[in-house]
Amino acid sequence: MRKFLIFCVILYFGFFNIFLKADGISISNPHSEKVWYKGLVTPPITKVIKWYLRSTLSRKVKIDLLRPGNEVPVLVLEDSFYCSKLSREHKCTVYLIPDSVPEDQYRIRITTINNNLNNKLVGYSEVFSIKRFRSTTERMKKNKSLTFKKSSYLKVSVDWLTNYSGKYLDIKWTCFGKGQVKLQLHNDKKVFIRNIIVNPHSINNRSNILKWKIPLNTKTGYYRVRIATLDEKNENFSNRFKIIRSPMASKKKMFR
Repeated sequence: MRKFLIFCVILYFGFFNIFLKADGISISNPHSEKVWYKGLVTPPITKVIKWYLRSTLSRKVKIDLLRPGNEVPVLVLEDSFYCSKLSREHKCTVYLIPDSVPEDQYRIRITTINNNLNNKLVGYSEVFSIKRFRSTTERMKKNKSLTFKKSSYLKVSVDWLTNYSGKYLDIKWTCFGKGQVKLQLHNDKKVFIRNIIVNPHSINNRSNILKWKIPLNTKTGYYRVRIATLDEKNENFSNRFKIIRSPMASKKKMFR
């Protein structure tokens, strides 16, 4: 008897969801954090519209691109899209947004297609952005200030076992933008020891290299190179390396 009652409750709520649930359209994608890119993008970036439809009138819908607060379509994405199943998620892929569409905020409108104008269902997406896709070169040109990105690195090319004071050290690094930087020698705990260069060093995009002669009086220990913009807003440290004080430093001190 108990199993029969549970079965009746499940059956009741199942019929309730099918027949009594209100008609409507709910758009889940694009959402407010979504960005669509217009024009030809290589490699292609898929733009997908996702929605749920509950309608007893029509399974055909029209999909438009609108500006917020304006019901006049900027672009008709689909004239007649057939939703095969009700109360299921449907998808529609947009392959190209023309270059003529301005960079701005937009939203998607989905409307059912039927003969009765008074019984049309309408659903709206959240407001999202459409932008022009910019290549890495364009983004670098746009960003005139000198920055050290996550993808950039500072690498000191040394062999710590044979690296003596008085020898040359190759300092290599990459960055985005053009400008001037200062280079400093720090100990392993990132405490300042000395300036590697007296005057600011002008650099270019991406790969840079500087040959630095390690002073003879540099003590034996582990060190790091610090690179920073002149305003101190961007910085980076090298991996640690070892400097061994040259025996020549002691000999010069003896003959003074």
